Amino acid sequence: MEAPLSDSSCSEPILISTKEAARLLGLSTSTLEKWRFYRVEDAPPVVRIGRACRYRLSDIRAWAEDHL
Repeated sequence: MEAPLSDSSCSEPILISTKEAARLLGLSTSTLEKWRFYRVEDAPPVVRIGRACRYRLSDIRAWAEDHL
């Protein structure tokens, strides 16, 4: 398993996986995957690196504050 990318000034990851984002938001991974597939406008923004989809931790926190 790859280590998440992190900022050198802190130990918190910058990018997190769909599984980690779903856990933080209290959603299922399939919900986030469906939102990506159907390009739901109000979904948390996703970062694509090749075929991998990651979420910025700061985006997940901001989205959670606005929507939960």
